[in-house]
Amino acid sequence: MSWKIQRAYWIWKVKRERGLFLLVSGLGAIFAILYYIHATGFWAATKNPPEFVSGTLVKIWQPSVTEVPTYVTLLKVKMDDGSHVQLKGTSKLIVDCSIGDNVEILKYTNDNDKSYFRIGPRACLGAT
Repeated sequence: MSWKIQRAYWIWKVKRERGLFLLVSGLGAIFAILYYIHATGFWAATKNPPEFVSGTLVKIWQPSVTEVPTYVTLLKVKMDDGSHVQLKGTSKLIVDCSIGDNVEILKYTNDNDKSYFRIGPRACLGAT
């Protein structure tokens, strides 16, 4: 075979393999996203709107870098019903928070009555 035919065959082979790789990678990413949506109850927020609940901030601490990224702060909140919830919050949301402050929390409930909690848009209501 001439070098032109060999080169054309090699280019076709590489493009075909690269195309198959991209196709498989794209399908894998789509399935990963669908699994994440299924596993986390992502649709719970669209079916059941969040409920605003409040509690008292009991503990604030910065975890080790191996647990979570450095900009994340962990909070422990005692809810008004007496239960405790541990939340992650970014430092800019809770910059004015101190122990004993009233904290706004969003409570999401999915179809299986499992609750997910997130810090509300106004994290500390009584901050000064």
